[in-house]
Amino acid sequence: MTRVLCFVLALVCLTGCGKKRTPTRHLIPADYEGAVITLFGQPGFPALPTKDGFRVHGYPEDGILITSSAREIPQKSDETLQALKDGGFRRISSGEGGGRRERYSEFGSLESGGVPKFDYIYKVIGSVPYSGDGNAIRDRDQKHKDAVVKLKSLQKATGEPSGAGRSATGSDPESEGGDRPQPEAEGLPR
Repeated sequence: MTRVLCFVLALVCLTGCGKKRTPTRHLIPADYEGAVITLFGQPGFPALPTKDGFRVHGYPEDGILITSSAREIPQKSDETLQALKDGGFRRISSGEGGGRRERYSEFGSLESGGVPKFDYIYKVIGSVPYSGDGNAIRDRDQKHKDAVVKLKSLQKATGEPSGAGRSATGSDPESEGGDRPQPEAEGLPR
């Protein structure tokens, strides 16, 4: 009986108990340098779309994306791409080295500025090496504050505590488009 129980327990552990995580694709605007942040779990905002097996984070020009989707823990299968002005995409490498790279990434939860606790993913994209010094911490904290200000302004614009009627990028749904990818846009990478 003990062997059967151990076998069943091992089988459950090997096959997994929960839903398989969908890998994430972060689309960074062309020539963007600086921090991007996604705020998760905000009622009334669109869910992150899934395209070609990836959950897509299409960042607007200010680098602040707001979604009703729940955060999933980042994994190595995730990728960061530069959204080129011609509609194409280029992979952004991570780590140290020359050129434009994903220099830093973190995820967590935050309660700030009278906004209920939210989950986030934060990334720094740039050509200059990134260090975890006091300036980097101030930059991260400022991006958090900017995200809270954007969230509050969108909530105020709709007259609701949620972002109902707004896109995840914060632009007017009727005026979306242009040369940057939108979460709801077609033509995302294949």
